[in-house]
Amino acid sequence: MITFDSTTLKLFLEQNSDFLQGARIQKIQQPTRREFILFLRNKGEARKLYININPQYYHICFMNSENELKRHIEIPKQPPMFCMLLRKYLENARISKVNQPQYERILEFYIETYNELSEKIYLCLSTELMGKHSNVILYNYDTNLIIGCAHNVGSEKSREREMAGGLPYVYPPKKTDKWYENTNSIAALSGDINDNIDNYYANVIAEDKFKKLQDKYLQSVNKKLKRVHNSLNQMARQSVSEEKADKYRRYGDLIMSNLYNNSDFIKSITVEDWETHSNITIELDETKTLKDNANRFYKLYNKAKTSNIKLIEQKQVYLEEKNYLEQLLYSIESAKNLDDLYEISFEIEPD
Repeated sequence: MITFDSTTLKLFLEQNSDFLQGARIQKIQQPTRREFILFLRNKGEARKLYININPQYYHICFMNSENELKRHIEIPKQPPMFCMLLRKYLENARISKVNQPQYERILEFYIETYNELSEKIYLCLSTELMGKHSNVILYNYDTNLIIGCAHNVGSEKSREREMAGGLPYVYPPKKTDKWYENTNSIAALSGDINDNIDNYYANVIAEDKFKKLQDKYLQSVNKKLKRVHNSLNQMARQSVSEEKADKYRRYGDLIMSNLYNNSDFIKSITVEDWETHSNITIELDETKTLKDNANRFYKLYNKAKTSNIKLIEQKQVYLEEKNYLEQLLYSIESAKNLDDLYEISFEIEPD
C-alpha cells in the first residue's frame, strides 16, 4: 500500500500553501469520528479540504466532487461534539499561516479569530497524520492549552503525551531522520500531488467500505440461512413418515375387526395382517378396552396426518425463504461496488 509520509505532506503544502494561507473557513462538517471537511474560500475560489485520521488511510487533500461521491460520505443530522467545538471557534475565521514541522506528518493551521469579548486570539488546528496516533487537535496558540481533540489520549495510552482539553499541547517525540524516509510514498507518483492523494485514497476508502459492508451483509444473510436450515432439519425430525402414520390406522382397523376374538384389558393381541397375510402382534394398553386401544391408534394416525400437513405447509414457506436468501447471497457476492450493495440494502433486514 502506498503511504502518506512527511514528504507527501511537504509537497502538498508547497503546492497549496498559496490557497490555504489567507483562506476563510466557511463551514465545517464531521461525517464520522475520523473524517473532517473544511469548506475553504480564498481568491474567489471555494474548495473542500478533506482530513481523514483513520489509522489505515490517514491523509489530507482537497476533495473533488467525483471522489466525494466515491467515498460515499454521509453527514449526520446531529454533529459530533468536537465538530460543534470546531464550528464555535473556527467558522468564518481566517487561516493566517500554515506550517509543517520538519520531517513531521503534522500540518498546522494558525487561525486568527475573536473571543466572546471581541478580542483577537490565535488558535492552531493541528492535523497529525501519524498512523494509529493520528488526531486533530485545536489549541490556543497564546496559552498553548488544548481546547479539544478528535479523540483524547489518556495516561493509560501514552505516558509521554496525554491529549485532552485543558492540557498543554506538546509535539510528539522526535524520531531519527532515517525513520521518516519512505520508498513507497505518494510523493513518488507523477502528476499533481493533490489529485494523486485524492484519487488514491478515494479508491482505497471505497474498497474498504465495500468490503466491510459486503462482509456485514454476507454475515447477516448467512445467519438467517443457517436458521432456515436448522428449522428444516428440525421439521424433518418432527415429521412422522406416511408409513408410520398408516401403521397406526391399520392397527386400529385390525383391532376393531378382531374385537370379538379377544378379551379386553390385555397386553397384546396377535392377529392376521390382511395386507401381508402374516400374523403380527400389536402391543396394547392393558388398562383400556380393545375398542379404546383402537381409538388410541386412530387418534395417533389423525394427529400424525394433521401434523404432517402443517409441516408440509411450513416446509414450503421455509423452502421459499431459503431460495430467496440464496439468491440474495448470490447478489451480495456478485456485487462489484458500494452502489450495487446499496441497491439491495433494503432487502437486508437487521437480525
